[in-house]
Amino acid sequence: DQTAGKISTAVAMLIIPKSTGQVQCTGALLNNPATAALEPLMITANHCMKGAVDAESIDVIWDYRADTCLNGKVPDLDTLLHSPGFEILAQDAVLDGALLKLESVAVGPYGRAWLGWDTRAVAIKETVHVMHHPQGEDLRISKAHVTAVDVTACLDLACCPEAKQQIEVHYDEGITQGGSSGAPLLLPKNNYRLSGMLSNGNTHSCST
Repeated sequence: DQTAGKISTAVAMLIIPKSTGQVQCTGALLNNPATAALEPLMITANHCMKGAVDAESIDVIWDYRADTCLNGKVPDLDTLLHSPGFEILAQDAVLDGALLKLESVAVGPYGRAWLGWDTRAVAIKETVHVMHHPQGEDLRISKAHVTAVDVTACLDLACCPEAKQQIEVHYDEGITQGGSSGAPLLLPKNNYRLSGMLSNGNTHSCST
């Protein structure tokens, strides 16, 4: 719908260089209600930032999407708008969240949105949407419903620290994959406000 289309312009692909190479994740612009200014704040998953990360080396790529839903043309990455990172403002391994400040936000042909957010508890069976870049692909939307709240999970074999206060969902349409991490969990019935970021889960593929 039109609202989802506008909201999706807040979502970007992140390329995060590390000493062993680079990782790709998803992030979204976040509104600061304390000011009328639209600040260059982006939220993503903390595990994307694990290890030594130079904020200024993070490359944020905007509007990597097909121009139409059916058989749409996908742009070349070199033709898209980019924003460099500026500072990692906060990281929380237990909540698996990270807040970044970008140097600037580039407004493209679709416009640019900043997500509102909500601290209310989501309800079991509530419908949620996830907008993300799975495996570095163009923007996708997966639809799900909530199956559990306040879940404790392990992000790796060491399970230290445990991730807490997670929302567990079951996908009804589409899947998420590596690269989707950090994608916003959106509440369609609450004006697409953000209620969390994609952290972890089972490994999915279209064949399984």
